[in-house]
Amino acid sequence: MPTRIERDDLQALTGQGAQLVEVLPADEYHWPHLPGAVKLPLKEN
Repeated sequence: MPTRIERDDLQALTGQGAQLVEVLPADEYHWPHLPGAVKLPLKEN
């Protein structure tokens, strides 16, 4: 189950070496993606 985390928690985790993974479809990735995240879409359009 997904767990919501706040910006401070995200910054702490990435500061400790956590990697962000975006699972948005490719056509949705360009605008709302997280800076520095790896693109790995769960489905192709």
